[in-house]
Amino acid sequence: MKKVVIVLLLFVWSVSGLANPIVPQLFSELYFDSTGWKIEVVGQWISENYDRIVIISSTDSAETDTSFHLLGDFPVITSADMETTLYINPNGDHLRIGIHSEYGLYFFNDFIFGENGVIAAPRSGESIAFGGTIEASEYEYYLDDTPTLGAMNDYENSKGTIRGIVTDSSGTPIPEVTVKYSFIDLSQTITTDANGQFECKCPTGRLNFTFRHDNYEFLGVPVQIWPDSVLEKAFILTAYPHNYQTYFPLQVGNHWGYQKYINDVYSTYESIDITDTVSINEMIYYIMGSDTVRYDSLKNIVIYKNQHDSLLYALSLTHGDSMYVTPDSLWMAKLTYSQTSITVEAGTFTDNIIFSDNFMGDIVAIFTIPEKQTYFSKNVGLVKSYQREKTGTVTTYELYYAYVNGTTYYHYNHIAPATIPAQYKLSISNYPNPFNSSTTLKYHLPETGDVRLSVFDLSGRLVEELFCGRQAAGDYHYLWSDKNLPSGVYFLSLQSGNQRIIQKCMLMK
Repeated sequence: MKKVVIVLLLFVWSVSGLANPIVPQLFSELYFDSTGWKIEVVGQWISENYDRIVIISSTDSAETDTSFHLLGDFPVITSADMETTLYINPNGDHLRIGIHSEYGLYFFNDFIFGENGVIAAPRSGESIAFGGTIEASEYEYYLDDTPTLGAMNDYENSKGTIRGIVTDSSGTPIPEVTVKYSFIDLSQTITTDANGQFECKCPTGRLNFTFRHDNYEFLGVPVQIWPDSVLEKAFILTAYPHNYQTYFPLQVGNHWGYQKYINDVYSTYESIDITDTVSINEMIYYIMGSDTVRYDSLKNIVIYKNQHDSLLYALSLTHGDSMYVTPDSLWMAKLTYSQTSITVEAGTFTDNIIFSDNFMGDIVAIFTIPEKQTYFSKNVGLVKSYQREKTGTVTTYELYYAYVNGTTYYHYNHIAPATIPAQYKLSISNYPNPFNSSTTLKYHLPETGDVRLSVFDLSGRLVEELFCGRQAAGDYHYLWSDKNLPSGVYFLSLQSGNQRIIQKCMLMK
């Protein structure tokens, strides 16, 4: 087949009434019948006199014939309208769709349908449709059994039903599991009943169902919902041990604030948040401050650095047990359960575990033996830690404020407001997300200070430092271009003073 020869020019799309640059949506619907394929596009992005539509499949590429004119709000293109023959596999293909204009070529959409795609291949009489508004997103494709070629799509009427049961590994049903899925502007939460069952009518997309329960590991499962069908499916959760999650609560939205002391003299205030989850090597990790952590199969806390897991806290230990932190480590960790009260600014806590880390190597007599102790309280997390260096310097952290699993701890357990007011919190977001060439970072500084805005990859490697300097309190925007980076997950890091926050973003080419 004849391939389209293209010249890629960089230019900026601007949309009236929108302050941020966006990746607009061109594709609207794909349908197959006995005559071949038909693709509906969004007419508002097309100039009748100049623009030609370019379509690239996994095997071919072509653009609309010069004599063909795209008219209307939702014009439809067929294989007969292309300058050369273009084959699209109805069982699954990789499509890129763009506009070839007087300015060059700009691709709007890049998606895969079929097995392992963002949506399943349509069955006879069904189409793949886009249900969003203006921004292209892989999470908004759905199957429609009443195709509307030439008119606006109607995803509200394209539904399927899922009947699920959630059990543990022995087959025992689990009640009160929070089941959630999101699609376009719809986010629905269901709770399993006394028999561990749930049922809901869902949009006909490939939805990511998530399952959460305080006594079980988080589970995320992609599920394809089909039009006018009933899917019956079982989901199995892995149980936590008795000290799993309760002494180290990992949940998105949790926040801890600490007062730092050096030799009993107040030094600064530091905070840490769990901002999101991320999948690495098919494992779910929690983004906790600048770290990425999870529970391993033994229910220990491990941290992902340098492309592998390292032990952080050995929660699998029982009372009085000890172990080397790593096989070649000179540190010995010991776990102790304690009912002795620990009082810090955030409250008084009695149900605790203590990790004692002692250096087992040769010690020069003139130095103090280095040691570390870390205190975790049930349902709260880390409440106190101290470390004594060889030089005798003691660094201590004490919990000042915490918001954990919906409960706030502040000043001797007096309940504070459920959240910290937004004007006092450091924040960062980006739009669009996912993105395919550039994205706009929006961040808020609660006070004037030194600011560092950086991008890291999954391995923790610094990709680019976007800004480093002093800025006044207020709201800021920054346009970041990918600069030929490969597709994947990246982390936006914003640090100001003693606060640091991480935002996950996805580059898709």
